[in-house]
Amino acid sequence: MNFLNGPVDNMTGNPIEIIDKCDNLSGIIKMSKQINVTSKVRFRTLLTYGVLCMIGLIIPIVFC
Repeated sequence: MNFLNGPVDNMTGNPIEIIDKCDNLSGIIKMSKQINVTSKVRFRTLLTYGVLCMIGLIIPIVFC
């Protein structure tokens, strides 16, 4: 969708898509897949950050 007929060249985010009413299940499945990808990436990122923070806290304790 293009609101106010403005340029969309420098906009971020996902475009809004219209889903036909007769095809609700495929729309739900599509949204579910996007959420699953985001969840997996977020989990891995937070896990890596947590491990690095723990290592960063343990190293000064061991060597001081």
